[in-house]
Amino acid sequence: MNSKLSRGFPMFALLVFAFGVSGCQNLGGRRITVQIRDADGLRGGEAVYMAGVRIGTTDEPLLVNGTAHVPVTIYRAYKEALPSGSIFLISPDPNANARLALIGTGCSQSQQGRANRDVYDGASTRIEFIAMCGMGEAKELLKNLTK
Repeated sequence: MNSKLSRGFPMFALLVFAFGVSGCQNLGGRRITVQIRDADGLRGGEAVYMAGVRIGTTDEPLLVNGTAHVPVTIYRAYKEALPSGSIFLISPDPNANARLALIGTGCSQSQQGRANRDVYDGASTRIEFIAMCGMGEAKELLKNLTK
């Protein structure tokens, strides 16, 4: 009986190790919410980018008072790298065909006066993004998306 236990232990240890490594980047990370008018097509597990770097993943969007709230987990390594004026745009994932992503950019006029620094604005269309952040920021983001 003892030999059966000892044979099963390496498999158990391997599973625990694999689980720990796969979830390691989320441990000690940061949770934020992106409020967006329409999150149609966005699912849980989609990538979140800032300045071309994948910084986290989305959870399933929730509808709250007619506004989509998208919970986002920012990876531990990037938890302080998110500018307070960031706006997120739903866009095709640049690294995965046929998937959507949240693409973030700093926008100084977005978060002014907002008490909760863990709630960010989002745009579901490029026109909405331009209206929220201005033409200069939109041009820069769109230029990076089309590379």
